[in-house]
Amino acid sequence: MPHNVFMPKDLKVSTRLPRAQQEAEIKRMVSEFIRANLEADSAGSIVLYMDSDPVYYDPDGEWRLDVQTTVEAADGTLRTRAVLDRPLGATPLLPADMLMPEGLCKQAFEDNKGECVAVQLAALLKLPLEQVRCEIDALWRKHYPPTKVDDNPYLFDGQLESWRTVGVDSHLVGAFATRRGMNCYVVSRGQKVMEFRAPVNKKKGCIAFAVDGDHAWFYE
Repeated sequence: MPHNVFMPKDLKVSTRLPRAQQEAEIKRMVSEFIRANLEADSAGSIVLYMDSDPVYYDPDGEWRLDVQTTVEAADGTLRTRAVLDRPLGATPLLPADMLMPEGLCKQAFEDNKGECVAVQLAALLKLPLEQVRCEIDALWRKHYPPTKVDDNPYLFDGQLESWRTVGVDSHLVGAFATRRGMNCYVVSRGQKVMEFRAPVNKKKGCIAFAVDGDHAWFYE
């Protein structure tokens, strides 16, 4: 049953949250509304919709979630911001509309348990994986300290989550590239949405990747 049959408002969560946390937040809001606002019958079962054939809430039933993304700015500003702030580390599933899929690095197709960015950067730049991890650690601590509470994609319910558990956002990838003298290009839905330019271009090439969902696809 759709939630709006028994709830008078839409459910909204931040697009900067990973999909799993979006779903958990939606379930929490619906469950709290059910417990606080809906009545139970004489047997104690919560009634979602009262009719000649009442619909009851099944706490063990299957949840089905659908997502609608609203873009409020005609120039795509809000959508771009959500893409750039999204931690990237999900299991890869190549979309049908991927831009130049033949140019993707092979590590982009591997399930690296949340470390898809670090593994791909290490492979592309021929660096030890642990070195890449340590550099991202330093950048993450600099850009997202515990005191940063506004626009922090790593802050969930007041708790700061590490990039190692939820992924690396595009800002950190851009910082990683530019501090090495490399420009960085971010693509989403076949279009460039951001360019991070190195203050001093050391002519070491560039880094380019596509964001789809919560996964980063780096190009060779």
